[in-house]
Amino acid sequence: MVLFFKHVAVRLWTSLFFGSICTLVVLPPFASLVGPEWMIVPGLTLFVFAYWVTGLVFLAIGRRQVSRLLEEATIWERAAMNREARKALDRSAATVDSFLFSPRSRKASERRLLAQAARFHMADADSMTNFDGIVHDYLEGNPTDRDAAVKWLERVLSHGPADHRTHDLTAKIGAAHFDDPTVMKMLCRFYLSERRCDFTALQAYGHLMDGHPSAAGSLVDDLADLFLSHSRVDRQALSVYLHVHEKGGRHARLLSGIAACSRNIVPGPMTRPLLARAETVFVDMDRSHRLELAENFLPDEPKAAVLPSPGRIRSRRPALGPVLLAMASNTKKNLARWAVRIPDTCRGIRSGLWSENSRLLFKWTAMGAAVIGVCWLLFNTLSHLRPPAPPPEPSPNPVMVPITDPFTIQVAAFRDSAEAKRHVDRLKAHGIDAYWKQATGTQKTWYQVRISHFPSKEAARAAGDEMKQKGLIADYYVANYKPPDLP
Repeated sequence: MVLFFKHVAVRLWTSLFFGSICTLVVLPPFASLVGPEWMIVPGLTLFVFAYWVTGLVFLAIGRRQVSRLLEEATIWERAAMNREARKALDRSAATVDSFLFSPRSRKASERRLLAQAARFHMADADSMTNFDGIVHDYLEGNPTDRDAAVKWLERVLSHGPADHRTHDLTAKIGAAHFDDPTVMKMLCRFYLSERRCDFTALQAYGHLMDGHPSAAGSLVDDLADLFLSHSRVDRQALSVYLHVHEKGGRHARLLSGIAACSRNIVPGPMTRPLLARAETVFVDMDRSHRLELAENFLPDEPKAAVLPSPGRIRSRRPALGPVLLAMASNTKKNLARWAVRIPDTCRGIRSGLWSENSRLLFKWTAMGAAVIGVCWLLFNTLSHLRPPAPPPEPSPNPVMVPITDPFTIQVAAFRDSAEAKRHVDRLKAHGIDAYWKQATGTQKTWYQVRISHFPSKEAARAAGDEMKQKGLIADYYVANYKPPDLP
């Protein structure tokens, strides 16, 4: 994670620097074509392109530097100058862990570096301090490398107890070299030293005994001792017991193990030859004595508990007092346990916050946040550079032109305002300046439909006759003009 933030932060700063220069050079000619308000699109495109090109340049520089350093380390190693070769490998590792590689592009260079470093440390007798970690990491990804596996197993067998990572790697090596007698013999020695009888170890023992019996040698005696200590009764254990007995082994429980196996193993295609060999061992032995040997070999089986009959079982409700006391006691113990752990927890949190990895993570995270902030400010500035939209022009106040024409034409009158409005709409559909006006009498209210205004009665009659001839109105009369109540 620290390497990821380091790569992204440096790449963003570099892209921002060169992208800004390209933006100042390339974008001004486009301002007149796309408009200032769209300049954010080519600016963002240039920044993304600069980020991509920066990654390619960083990757090319990093790979070239790693290749040069690995070639230099090879030259120093061939000249038997291991100190200089080790320094070149260290510089190559520092280059792989630098900002030049992204987490995705780092894997190929890491594999190449790890392979060369593993072979260097296997050949260098003075580098045993780094041998375990480097060769172990190399074999995790390359368990089929026989030379590395043999060298690493020699190292494991010559040192003390192994951790869980060592056991996991031995399983991978065993799966990759199950037909190699040298590797399988070393694996069996390792499993015997760890006193293992699990499936992986038994599989390795079986490959060695069945596929390469001549390579087993003295391991068979140790394997028999392990099986006897675990009181194993199966086909593989019987094969080992018989092999040791036929060689003249005199283990105290050997005959008991053979007797127990011959008694408990079910005859089958794979077990009948072994059971026949076991019968030859007890040709001169009394059957009762043989049965006694078999019973003494097997561990005592626990006797089944005698359950009371259902009729005698009575449900009893537990007393409330002892239950509350037990709950209080457990709560007190838990609180005391938590109180003891609080100082250790605080120290662990403090050491974790002040560790070197945490400081690097905080530093590169802050740098990445600063880059993102600068990018945001840049794009925000570009968005504010476009000219503001002109404010909408205020609509001019309508100028009321006084109407001086004194006459109009009334063409209809309705008691319902809706009818008057519909008639006005029909006349307006023909391009006639129609309107309606409310007239209130002593008892009734009328809605009068009128048309336009005219300067004289003659002009009003001429317009009315023309509309009547066209069939637009049925009849009319000339009236005095009054402004409409509603538009």
